[in-house]
Amino acid sequence: DNFKVEGTLGINENEISDFEYFYNPFNDMLNITSSEKLSNIQIFNILGQKVIDDEINNYSYIINLSNLSTSIYFIKVESNNGINTFKLRVR
Repeated sequence: DNFKVEGTLGINENEISDFEYFYNPFNDMLNITSSEKLSNIQIFNILGQKVIDDEINNYSYIINLSNLSTSIYFIKVESNNGINTFKLRVR
């Protein structure tokens, strides 16, 4: 069997441009902004279970995380051009 590999996947490819997030633990608000229109946010608990799945369709998004218990969560934010993921400690 022969196969050919074309191109490589760099570590920064397919990421959302100018992506920023800020979590305020005092009011449990997560603020997300980007220069690209964001389409979806998914939040997973440490066991990999999806606990939040919201459509965004905007350049910024604010979500209240007060209903989540204290733990570490994995956040996946999607746009039409890329995906960003990050880990967040919710208190």
